[in-house]
Amino acid sequence: MKFSSKVDIFGFGKAKKWTLLADYLDPTLMRNKIALDLSEIIGLEPTMAHRHVEVWVDGNYRGMYLLTEKIEEDKNRVNINTNNGDFLLETVVAGENEAGNIYFTAASGQKFRLREPEPDTQEEITVAVSAVKAKVDGFESVISSGSWDKIAASLDVDSFVSYYVLNEYMKTYDLGWPKSVYFHCKGGKYYAGPGWDFDYSSGN
Repeated sequence: MKFSSKVDIFGFGKAKKWTLLADYLDPTLMRNKIALDLSEIIGLEPTMAHRHVEVWVDGNYRGMYLLTEKIEEDKNRVNINTNNGDFLLETVVAGENEAGNIYFTAASGQKFRLREPEPDTQEEITVAVSAVKAKVDGFESVISSGSWDKIAASLDVDSFVSYYVLNEYMKTYDLGWPKSVYFHCKGGKYYAGPGWDFDYSSGN
């Protein structure tokens, strides 16, 4: 949901955009909350601030949701600078092709949605996708090389370890597709996270 001006909800900090997660596949409504709590405990940065809320619209009860910060470029959310070449990616399944989204396929065959930056014109999109794809292909090449020195220099290993622990503990089904898995590049280094979308996990 998007407000006309920045608002501070539950002391999470001011922002226009917020997310209401329906936990559609999770009848307990607990898995996303538990996963994000665990993400905070193990120090995976960033972790979106979150809290269960009951939603009413025009006096009508609409159910229980998990309110979270939106995953986006912001110093208090995903602290990247797209003006300096940083970016935010989400993995998607091969067949996804929703209008208005920007996609590309890496050399490995994995399809990504470009979340940040958000270029406007077709020319800007072409330039952004070309630059981001080249970096992702480079990161994949480094991983495939098996060289620890290259991997440690190109990836934030701690974030990948924390991300693996989080998803291993939660038995995250989407990680196997992979779908709804986020990565971001900051200062030329590749980071895993933030963690997201755990309603299809933990034996569900």
